[in-house]
Amino acid sequence: MSGVRAIRKKSNRKDIIRVVVKERIGSVTAETAITLTVFLLVIFSFAYILKIFFVYNTVQASLSDVSRNLANLSYFYHISGAKEFDDQIKELADEAGLEMDEQKNTIVEAFNSFNNLFDFSESSVPISLQQTNMDELINAVKNGEDLANLFHNILTDPKEELKLFMRIFAGNLNYEITNKLVCFVAKNSLKSELSQRLNKTYNDPALALRISEGIKGIDLNQSSIFGDSETIELVAKYKVEPFFFMPGLNLINRVKIVAWTGGRGASAKKHDNTADAYKTSEDSTWEEYDNKKLYFERGIFIEEEYLKKIKPESRELDQGMLFSTNTGVAAIDAYKCRDSGKNSYTVELYDVFSLNPFLKTYSTRPSSIESQIKKHGKQLYEATLPKGLQEMKISEIKRIVILVVPENSEAIVDEAVNNAKKSLEKYGIEIILYRGFGNYVSDDESQAA
Repeated sequence: MSGVRAIRKKSNRKDIIRVVVKERIGSVTAETAITLTVFLLVIFSFAYILKIFFVYNTVQASLSDVSRNLANLSYFYHISGAKEFDDQIKELADEAGLEMDEQKNTIVEAFNSFNNLFDFSESSVPISLQQTNMDELINAVKNGEDLANLFHNILTDPKEELKLFMRIFAGNLNYEITNKLVCFVAKNSLKSELSQRLNKTYNDPALALRISEGIKGIDLNQSSIFGDSETIELVAKYKVEPFFFMPGLNLINRVKIVAWTGGRGASAKKHDNTADAYKTSEDSTWEEYDNKKLYFERGIFIEEEYLKKIKPESRELDQGMLFSTNTGVAAIDAYKCRDSGKNSYTVELYDVFSLNPFLKTYSTRPSSIESQIKKHGKQLYEATLPKGLQEMKISEIKRIVILVVPENSEAIVDEAVNNAKKSLEKYGIEIILYRGFGNYVSDDESQAA
């Protein structure tokens, strides 16, 4: 009996051990399932945040480039000029035929400038607009129709007649049509910028970023174009859906840039050939131009006048120094080239721009001054050498950004310049601050005094 009892006891012990092991295995399995769920949730949350940051930063950088392109584009100078001539066009409605040539020339040059900057797809089949008249265009805007079908064909395959329509159209509808036109153009440009940043060719790069409805889902309707006669403000609203099983998130990107602080290239508006066509007083260039909101003309005038100051003397030119303001590179206003010996040359590249810190955009946001300086420094650093220098053996390149401000500019300008110097120093960019061309006092302040 003792043998049987012993066998039973061993059997009972084994059963107890099996039960304990099963309980432990079940406990581990439950703990693993809970831990894995939490771990996956953390991973997906982290991936969600990273995706949102990536999309936001990509759109922000692209939108910044778009705004800079728009601010530097003479086309929008003409659109704002349409507002300037709005009253004149209305008064001369009965005599519109007398101004046809002038308006046509203005628009032809404006759209040529436009097409040089933006490269729209040629694959789309344009809709014929030859039968489109002014009434249809105006009604389309007033009824809130999508302007893409109307404007895309004007921008990709412009006819002179349609260009003329746009010139008068912009003048008559003034701010409303300007905003809608620029927003449409900005969206097309944003699509191109997004493709470049993703380093792939997409029919719709916004879809690759998981933006709801792609580029069409980006709303720019809250943007403001010359709303304060100074700035272009682009506001992009859209919804990102990083993963199909997680809720989307509404995002807003905003970029604000002064439209006309310094000009590049010649204005297509027909004025006197002299740079000081608008200048009527020798007292202050800033007051003569900026109080009339002629920021583009002021930029051109100051740039040309300052370049005269750095032009080498005849003796230096006779000794072989090269100097040119016809660089063919947008970011370079002038260059000097001198022989440094051993068949090599030293080159100085200049970027001259003017900025009025008393304008509302800068006075309310002093950091914008530093941003403008950095922008010009970056553009100068990335610029290619002018054709006249490409075949030469260059031993040293000096890049110099010159900021011109009113003589009564305050200390915030010096602070901005010093901060920009620290940031650009590692790139070898030299910054020169020049106070000149008179003081600036706005009309409102002078009248109050």
